[in-house]
Amino acid sequence: MLAATKHICWKNTKPPSPNESKQMKYLEKVQGGLQKRKPQIFLPSHQIISRSKWVMAGSAAWAAAMIWGTDTFLISP
Repeated sequence: MLAATKHICWKNTKPPSPNESKQMKYLEKVQGGLQKRKPQIFLPSHQIISRSKWVMAGSAAWAAAMIWGTDTFLISP
């Protein structure tokens, strides 16, 4: 266990090799591209909380619809 932690510490203090830094830059670029395309995956915590509030409100409305009867919420043909 001690040897493993020593190895990890040494690895972290070592400056990254050109190949490693290239990989990091590539990963950052890929993640940035994902953020542009699908922002809902990488939401800040406050947005996630607000979204969960919406989900809660939606499920509460659905539960109310189930209790009161769906015919009042659905437009009958």
